[in-house]
Amino acid sequence: MPSEWSDYTQALVDKGLVSQCAIYSMGGTQWASSCPRFSITQQHFQHMMDGFQDPTELRTDGLEVGDVHFTLTRLSNRDCMMVARCSATGAGCVIYRCARCVIIATHEDALQPGMCYNAVERLGDFLLEKGY
Repeated sequence: MPSEWSDYTQALVDKGLVSQCAIYSMGGTQWASSCPRFSITQQHFQHMMDGFQDPTELRTDGLEVGDVHFTLTRLSNRDCMMVARCSATGAGCVIYRCARCVIIATHEDALQPGMCYNAVERLGDFLLEKGY
């Protein structure tokens, strides 16, 4: 495990690519977060992970990240990335499932969704290459 997981999450926020970011173990333990109050309950985390296998429930019920409800809009063809949108605020959420960790990032409506997606994808690909 890298010595400072928070370096990854904070770098994405500091560069203005995401609003908030967290990295979790596959078991749902938070390894790092760019903001102390940005967290996901174990129940919501498991619901999200189950959605990678069968997205039917996520497509109908949506998912909770922090205190925001998002609607699943896309599951990548590699089944490792999800994109969701909050209809109330226009904010978005990008989730990348690596081999041993999960990156969860949000962006406000004012940020370009593509910037958040690309940043999370690059970090996820990097961590995947490193065995995470």
